[in-house]
Amino acid sequence: MGYTEEQSLWNYGRTVGHLGAGDQAAGLVHLRENGKPASGDLVVMVGAGLGGSFPRAGQRT
Repeated sequence: MGYTEEQSLWNYGRTVGHLGAGDQAAGLVHLRENGKPASGDLVVMVGAGLGGSFPRAGQRT
């Protein structure tokens, strides 16, 4: 897809496990605490739920 493991939240996710509905919010907080994304960047968060639902949201930081 054009990005590396270091550009993902894989290493963070391995330390906290699955947080249910809080996965995306916790990931965004983690990124902000580590100086990412930059102001003005577009962040797209995608989740997956039972029954084939795929919630998503975009937010300009």
